[in-house]
This record gives sequence, structure tokens and C-alpha cells, in this order.
Amino acid sequence: MKNKRSKYIVVLVVSCVFFFSICANLVTVIVYGNITLNNTTEFSATVKNVLVRGSGDNESIIIVTEEYGDKLNVFQPYNFAEKEVFLSIEEGEKITFRIEDSWLESFEEQPFINIVQLRTETSEIFSLVNYANYTESEFNYSVAGAKLICIAFFGIVVFCVYKLYKTSRYYKKRTQPDWCKF
Repeated sequence: MKNKRSKYIVVLVVSCVFFFSICANLVTVIVYGNITLNNTTEFSATVKNVLVRGSGDNESIIIVTEEYGDKLNVFQPYNFAEKEVFLSIEEGEKITFRIEDSWLESFEEQPFINIVQLRTETSEIFSLVNYANYTESEFNYSVAGAKLICIAFFGIVVFCVYKLYKTSRYYKKRTQPDWCKF
């Protein structure tokens, strides 16, 4: 019986840790997940080259600039504009782009940064609204999945507490019939 209780205690502690960490992460994602002008920062750069990296669903556009090298990345770019539009950006052309503020602290250390808006001097390649609309559906699926995982871990926590209560001395004393108290 002691071994069974210790297993429930271990499962309870692990489930509590996962439950609270996923809930904290979920709150952070909900609070900071939506991309707006308030949580993005605008930069300017001069284009050296535009590259296509990867293929299929993993394809991305890399914009090589004089100021930031090959850090600027547009993941799944064809949800925002045609390939030719990205490749039509010429060498020496000035671009303006936005990145999420969460990337600002580690901007120098990161090998690539996802941009959420891109404009040239003459046209807008994709807007912040386009990017936000596309990522909103992905965001909603992630939040729904995290909520289900939280509910599952909460269920495990409740189950373990119930089992620990059922195997406790207090429960056994309370449910013991009067004739057994001699």
C-alpha cells in the first residue's frame, strides 16, 4: 500500500508541475500572442540579395541586407505574396520591416528573425494585418490544444488527490464500522 501511495504522490507532483507550467505558458501566449503595432518594432535596411531556402511547407524567403546579414526570414511566404514579388526586390533597394518585440533582446544572437511586415519604397509586400490574420488560425489551434492538455493534467491531479485520500488513514478511520473499534 505504501508503494502505491508513493506512486500517486510522484504522479501528482509531476502533473502539478506540468499543469501549472502549461497554464502559465498559455496565459503568456494569450496575453502576448496577438501581433499588433504595439508589440512590434519597425526597422529599415538595404537589400543585398533575396534567397529562397527549403522547399514545400518548409520553404522560406531569406532577405540578405547590408545591416543585418541573412537574418531576415519570411516563413511560408506564399501565404502573404507570390514568389515573384519577393524575388523582384532589387539589390540596393531600401526596405522597411517589422519584428515582434519578443525578439528584440536576442536580436544579435539569433541566426534568423521572422519578419511580420515587409515594405519597399514603392510597394507593400505584405502587411501586419495579413500576417496577423494568417497566424490567428494557427494561434487558435495552439491555444485550444494547450487548453486540452491543461484539462488532462488537471484531471490527473484530481484523480491522484482522490486516490491518495481514499488510501489515507483518515479516510479508513471515517469509513470503518463501529463494531471494528474494539
